[in-house]
Amino acid sequence: MDLTLNNIVSILSIITFACGAIHYVVIRPLQGSINVLCKAVSEVRALIKNLETQNSKDVLQIETRLVKVESSIKSAHYRLDHIDGSSHVN
Repeated sequence: MDLTLNNIVSILSIITFACGAIHYVVIRPLQGSINVLCKAVSEVRALIKNLETQNSKDVLQIETRLVKVESSIKSAHYRLDHIDGSSHVN
């Protein structure tokens, strides 16, 4: 095959068309999918952050309630010890 200017232009035209077709058939849909996945990952990160915040609040509430219950139990033991007449000290 002789490489004349016509042949080179024809080959370059075919390669350019093939690259354009590949871009529209393969690369554009992949880019769209990547964008959707990035958005989904961002939403998941936001949800995780919200859950972590909520869990921190829940743990703090549980700790506060536990302190109150422990204080109440200690007070109840103290009162029971005085009723029984024993002097059990914790």
